[in-house]
Amino acid sequence: MTNTARPLLVFDLDETLLHCQEQDFRDAEYTTEFGFVALRPGIDEMLDQLAEHYDFMIWSNNGRPYIDKMLGLAWPEQHKLVDIFTSSDSGVLARDGMGVPFFKETRKVAKRHPQYHLDRILGVDDNQGVYRRNYGNLVSVTPFTGPFCDELERLSRYLEKIASVENLRKLEKRYWRTYQPVLSRVSDGLSMD
Repeated sequence: MTNTARPLLVFDLDETLLHCQEQDFRDAEYTTEFGFVALRPGIDEMLDQLAEHYDFMIWSNNGRPYIDKMLGLAWPEQHKLVDIFTSSDSGVLARDGMGVPFFKETRKVAKRHPQYHLDRILGVDDNQGVYRRNYGNLVSVTPFTGPFCDELERLSRYLEKIASVENLRKLEKRYWRTYQPVLSRVSDGLSMD
């Protein structure tokens, strides 16, 4: 059976779309009750580019007041969110008394929103550990701590190219930064008169 549903991008907030810390820092753009905040460059442009291909969701391992405040700073109003998951939606993956706190289980997203099949859900997160049982659903980004970067610009080009893939989980996404679109052959400048 062919899956025709739009894919869903599940964005993390901290160190993925923004950086927030208690102490002031050089690249801070906003001051909030939660600390000083810098937005990762390219959020608006990325979402504008991907909106025709994907639906969007947020999953942050923080509480709702923090998430709402950060979304007010970082998320453009015109891009509607399917849902917002908080730390209370996350679990703990434990083995022998040790675990990964605030584990993100993409099956919970598919269960709450059955229109999205697991093969069409991608998490965009700087912390690979929270997707330990869902690596096929992860596109990992470098942690953002304030300085300028072009990560989201590059990521949006990649995500646009793979949006029509029926099973996104089967794609090898660990090396997405090395992805170069196949370009049509360009003349070497020699005239063929």
